[in-house]
Amino acid sequence: MTLAVLCSACGASQAQSGARSATLDPATLVSICVSNHHLTASSDMQTALGSRPVRSITTFRACAWPPASYAAPDGYSEIVVTGYLWDTHPEVTGASAPDLVTSKCAEVELGYTFQKQGPPSPATVRASAGAVADIFGKPWPPPDANETLPFAHGPTDIVIVHNLSYSVDTARCVR
Repeated sequence: MTLAVLCSACGASQAQSGARSATLDPATLVSICVSNHHLTASSDMQTALGSRPVRSITTFRACAWPPASYAAPDGYSEIVVTGYLWDTHPEVTGASAPDLVTSKCAEVELGYTFQKQGPPSPATVRASAGAVADIFGKPWPPPDANETLPFAHGPTDIVIVHNLSYSVDTARCVR
C-alpha cells in the first residue's frame, strides 16, 4: 500500500524527469515506465498492417533503468521498422521489401527470419545510423548499380534492403 501511494505521488514526475531516487529502486522505475507507456513487459513488439506501399509498421519498445543515452529520461526507447513493398523489384533481386528503421540509436541490431521452402533460418544484421545496407550488412546499392530507394529517409535513419522471404523479429539498440 505504501509503495502504491509513493508511486502515485511521485512516480510519474520522477520517471518523466529521469531523476534517481533513494526511495524507488530500478525495478520500480522500470515498472513505472512500463505502465506509463502501456507496454506488456519491460520490452515488447507491436505490429500494424500498412497500406501500399507500406507492408507493415513494427514498433519495438523497451523500458530500462538507468536510461541509456538513446532513451527518454524515464528509460523508454523504441525502434520503428516500416516495411515497404517495392513493386518494381522482383523477389529475385533481393530488394523487393526494404525496411526503414527509425530510432534514436547510433547503431541497431535487427533479427530477421528467412522463410521460403525449407525450415526457417535466422539472420542478424547490425547497422549504424544513416546506413543503407542489404540483409547481410553490405552497403546498398552495390557499386555497379544505380538504384534509388522508393521512399524518402532521413540522415539518421537506417535502411535494410531484403526480399519478402525475410521478416523482422527483433530489434535492439547497440549504442
